[in-house]
Amino acid sequence: MNYREKHPVELGTTQRTYVRINITLEGEPAEWFYEWKRRGPVVSTKDAFQAFESKVNEQDLKRSQAHAFAGDT
Repeated sequence: MNYREKHPVELGTTQRTYVRINITLEGEPAEWFYEWKRRGPVVSTKDAFQAFESKVNEQDLKRSQAHAFAGDT
């Protein structure tokens, strides 16, 4: 596999890190993608990754809230 861990690029006055990937989604993430496309909020793969990131962040927040409620750290 040929890849770079970080690939910085200058855009105006800011520097952004990006990676170009080609993947196949299976199972629940694939179902999310097709459902989001059907409903309209996802038009491109960029939109899909932003929606997926939101979903992951939502799950992380729920998990951390559950741990805090249970007294775990």
